[in-house]
Amino acid sequence: MISKLFEELKNTGELPSPTGVGMRILCLTQSDDWEIDDLALVIQADQALTGRLIKLANSASSNGTETVTSVGEASLRLGAKQLSNIALGFTLIAGHREGACKQFDYDEYWSDSLARGVAASELTKAIGKFEPAQAFTCGLLSRLGELALASVHPSDYSDLLDDLSQGNADGGGCDESVLETERFNINRHEVAVAMLEDWGMPTCFSESVGSYAKNEPVEPTSSEETKELTRILQLAEVIAKFCRSDSRDQVKRWSEMAEVQLRMGLDAAEFEAFCLKVGNEWQDWGGMLTIPTRRASPLNQVRQVAERVAQQQRKLLPNGPDLIHDNDENKLRIIAVDDEPTSLLLLERHLVKAGHEVITARDGREALALALEYNPHIVVSDWMMPDMDGLELCRALRRFRSGQGMYFLLLTAQGEDDRIVEGFEAGIDDYIVKPFKPRILSARVRAGLRVVKLQEQVERDKKAQNEQVAKLAVMARKLRAAALTDPLTNLPNRRYAMQRLEEDWALWNRESKPMSVVMMDIDFFKRVNDEHGHDAGDEVLRQTAEVMRKACRKGDICARIGGEEFLVICTKTPMAGAIQCAERLRAAVEAHIVKFESFDGNVTLSVGVSEAAAGMSSLDELLKAADEATYVAKQNGRNQVQVWGQAGDSTGGLSKSA
Repeated sequence: MISKLFEELKNTGELPSPTGVGMRILCLTQSDDWEIDDLALVIQADQALTGRLIKLANSASSNGTETVTSVGEASLRLGAKQLSNIALGFTLIAGHREGACKQFDYDEYWSDSLARGVAASELTKAIGKFEPAQAFTCGLLSRLGELALASVHPSDYSDLLDDLSQGNADGGGCDESVLETERFNINRHEVAVAMLEDWGMPTCFSESVGSYAKNEPVEPTSSEETKELTRILQLAEVIAKFCRSDSRDQVKRWSEMAEVQLRMGLDAAEFEAFCLKVGNEWQDWGGMLTIPTRRASPLNQVRQVAERVAQQQRKLLPNGPDLIHDNDENKLRIIAVDDEPTSLLLLERHLVKAGHEVITARDGREALALALEYNPHIVVSDWMMPDMDGLELCRALRRFRSGQGMYFLLLTAQGEDDRIVEGFEAGIDDYIVKPFKPRILSARVRAGLRVVKLQEQVERDKKAQNEQVAKLAVMARKLRAAALTDPLTNLPNRRYAMQRLEEDWALWNRESKPMSVVMMDIDFFKRVNDEHGHDAGDEVLRQTAEVMRKACRKGDICARIGGEEFLVICTKTPMAGAIQCAERLRAAVEAHIVKFESFDGNVTLSVGVSEAAAGMSSLDELLKAADEATYVAKQNGRNQVQVWGQAGDSTGGLSKSA
């Protein structure tokens, strides 16, 4: 079913695709007789692409290897298929630096994708057995599905991103892919996998991107290449996010980086050198491709700050961070903020006495980092503090989705009405005049508790609602799949085939793109049912359908349209290509042996081929021509391909395929 949904996206003509040289590379490498010299000739037409490929070939090589200076040398070092895959990735960047999806940050997308590619390449050189250049390409394209949805559905995808940024489509725990499936019947991960397969990328690319993106374990039967590349992509994602974070977020992400260091088996100095190499390569490539990057903070500094923060939290919370998760429904997580030590101690004492878990901070910046780390229910902050005061802290928190739900209580000696109004405009929920009275403080916190409980109930309701919507979406997809799929063979059914034919026929009429169909009947199928029973007949149909599916080219649609009747739609394919397809199908079915109960043997096909021609006024004529060719194949002895065409015959006619 996913392939059908992807075909619908593909037929819009809006999917991101390589442009210029990239399309010539794609067309060349999807033919059966291309050579490395042909590929090098195409690439050399683009000087910028040539320089990038040579740089990647040199960066992927080991120390002491001679420097590559030409595309020919790069092809020998990387291999022809790797070279074409990498070239496709680079040309994709050139053609999709901006687009119509307003809320989609194209610079952020390419900056992150480039960081993933560089990290994947360096990880492979450090700990992997995979080819660095291939890892670079896979990392670069791992988020391809997001770009595709932004390209095909710019307005709807922009609305989805806007809802997510505003917290309106949070889904109570549902991630973006669930919401994408709800709106588009397909999500970023499925689109990325389908596009990589459609471009002829290595199988391990699509399998690894599918497993890594959905955060699913790799299938035990997967190849070692797939398992290795999935592990590389998982680590590369953490490193890329760290590279793109500012210094404060890097401190928050340090625990994730420490896990990467552990999995790589490097000591502190080795890991610091590795991260420095990734950062420098990312900036170097960003400069070459004009993609924005940032200079990361020195890793040893990030490590030291993260360790100090962890020590402080262990001191404040002696039983560890899990202490803040309590089953007492009236116990709140509170961050208390004041730059005056005595006031802070007094505030903490009263809040703890009221039964709450309290973390203290002595300025706004420290409080901001702690709030984003521990997600408190309530923040109680003094107004007047150096560097970042209480209002600045409130504004900063409200810019984060998690901070928007925190109840903010401001302590102030500013009693003037205008100043109080300023506080509410900054986003505070309530205030207490200093010096505060303990009973008033407790009353204000209890008021905050009621708001917190209401918010939690709303979130629970949203989660339940979105789970129900997700279930309905899954049910709708299953019903749609059932309506368009033959239940016995799992091939598309007649309804889907006719819908697709109508689309291709319209394309042929509009753009004169070639279009051919292949009609097939299983020879003497009634004998199978009569002599061996209907169960054997069903098994013959199932296995024959699977053989046909595997023998079809990518892009061809094989459907079951009747009892033992099948149809292959050869989109944008002239007669010669359809004849090759028909003969390949006939030979594959004849060679396949079916063993089921008393049946032990093969079946054969009578096949008819027709091409849309100028004299045809309707789709029915195209199908009738293929059907008549199939009938002639049966009349002439079966197990053969007959062609309906106009070559050498102005009135049209039939000819037998050799």
